[in-house]
Amino acid sequence: MPTNYVDIVFVIDASDSMTPCFQKLKEYLNAFIMPLTQARFEIRFGLLAYNAGHDGSSLIYEHTFIGGNAKNLTTGLYTGTEASKYFTSNPNKLIEALDAVVTQGDENTLLALDCAADFPFDSQDETRRVIALFTDEKLEDGILREEPLGRLNEILKKIKTRGISLYAYLPESDSAANLRRLPKSIITGITPSENTWDNLDFKALLEQMGKSISVSSAQKSKDAPYQKAIYGQDTWSEDCFVDSSDSRRQKIKLTGDFYGQDVSFDTNSIFIIDLSTSMQREGRLKKLKQTLFDIIDQASKLKTGKGKFRIIAFSTVMSHFPNSGLAAYSSEEDLEACHNYVYALKAKGQTDMVSGWNSACSLISRYDINTVYFLTDGRGNIKNFDEFKSRYGHRLPKETTIHSFAIGLTSEFLKDIADNYNGNYHEL
Repeated sequence: MPTNYVDIVFVIDASDSMTPCFQKLKEYLNAFIMPLTQARFEIRFGLLAYNAGHDGSSLIYEHTFIGGNAKNLTTGLYTGTEASKYFTSNPNKLIEALDAVVTQGDENTLLALDCAADFPFDSQDETRRVIALFTDEKLEDGILREEPLGRLNEILKKIKTRGISLYAYLPESDSAANLRRLPKSIITGITPSENTWDNLDFKALLEQMGKSISVSSAQKSKDAPYQKAIYGQDTWSEDCFVDSSDSRRQKIKLTGDFYGQDVSFDTNSIFIIDLSTSMQREGRLKKLKQTLFDIIDQASKLKTGKGKFRIIAFSTVMSHFPNSGLAAYSSEEDLEACHNYVYALKAKGQTDMVSGWNSACSLISRYDINTVYFLTDGRGNIKNFDEFKSRYGHRLPKETTIHSFAIGLTSEFLKDIADNYNGNYHEL
């Protein structure tokens, strides 16, 4: 019986919530290997663990490969760096590389997928080429939101041209559905939750992947031309990347998000949230609480953020956390108290935006607030931007950033606030 060959690249979202996935992969890797070795396969393992964050107005990325997370390894895919930096036949080296990954920050999954498709695979007429993608975020929800999706069709074309089989485990979305157009690929939808990877039978998942690859066939054709570095990463400066010796790596740790909008734990912020009765509908209050819990959890793990924050919950009856001053992201005591406050929130009353913004403006001038996150699901007692500007324009410094979130509606008022105060407008 002849020997067969498979090159598999594990592409794994290394943002903060993905730690259990890395643990499960290490624990059950043999379940993947066993059916392939029984079928006389020789396996080369590749790894691309990826995360991203903000360094001021610029993005920075940490990509970890079999050869480590050196800054030059991403661009090295395009300059002929030896294949041993990207592939190994020793599963223990894969486990060592997985052990070295620090899960933190945000993600850019399509950039990572593009880089993985540029790996130095062996020839496709002898080798089964495989990418196994694991992420708990929709392709639309990375650090650049929907911007990378404009190149998705080009990435799919490259994967197809290179004869790569894609096994992807990710939340369902319109973009994830497009991945199913690829031949010889299996796309599995997952449900994001606190226990996403614990709720999956990871051993069975890996075993089935190994069996599927073992019965597939290599493409008996030579490599065709394809477009490398679709996002231009072959021309990027090494400063776009960080490694374990780079102090900027801490900036990735300081990237959280509020409904997909980045939150820096190094600056002072206010969250103005609508707790009117309508927030009881369609799980809105539950999602709001979970989003705030996620931020609290990230800050708790970091313990290094220098920033402070206040939550202002508005309805007929106002509620604040903390009652006076600001809470510190670095304080375990403050974060525990905040968790209890958020847990106890209830939606009732009317949409009294005026009281919320009166409170916010007094804090912005007093505590050097950089960013405001304003969330509402209704039309309250401020009717339009002209009225907002008349009430608060003289009280809001021009450099203040206001991100606005419209839940279940389209709001020109909220859009105008974001447009005029350096922020982003989101419809949820």
